[in-house]
Amino acid sequence: MRTFEEETECVVKALLSELLGENEGISFRNLESDSLESSEGNEDTFDPQLIACRLRDIGDRINKEIERNVQQLILDWGTEKVAVDFLKAVSTVSSTWTARNPEVASEKALLSVGVALFKQTVIRAPQLCGQLESAMNTFFSTLKPHIQNLGGWEHI
Repeated sequence: MRTFEEETECVVKALLSELLGENEGISFRNLESDSLESSEGNEDTFDPQLIACRLRDIGDRINKEIERNVQQLILDWGTEKVAVDFLKAVSTVSSTWTARNPEVASEKALLSVGVALFKQTVIRAPQLCGQLESAMNTFFSTLKPHIQNLGGWEHI
């Protein structure tokens, strides 16, 4: 049994790998029909690639709203500001998004914005991958209670 932190690292690496095109065979998965139905006896339903696909799908929904923040992260390249600005951008865009879409839970908005910002920055500035990987792990750790309340990563 992995800890939440170990699972989070696996999910971030899978998401990064998928965004960089290293998981070509995974991208065809239908996220709607690929539920994590498992037998009651099967305890290990953790699939970081599937979770990365789901997270990417969530992030795709709001890509247009984060463009300005992506540009700022790219400008911050090579500084410690990347991680700080990443977390600040997620919070700002998420607040704006939930104000306009009150039916969206704040945790879901944070998750959506975080993944979208991560995705767009990785695509436009792959040189930031190391800094973004660390920032994303930190970001996901702030959502640990929400993710665990859902039943863990496999229920995202």
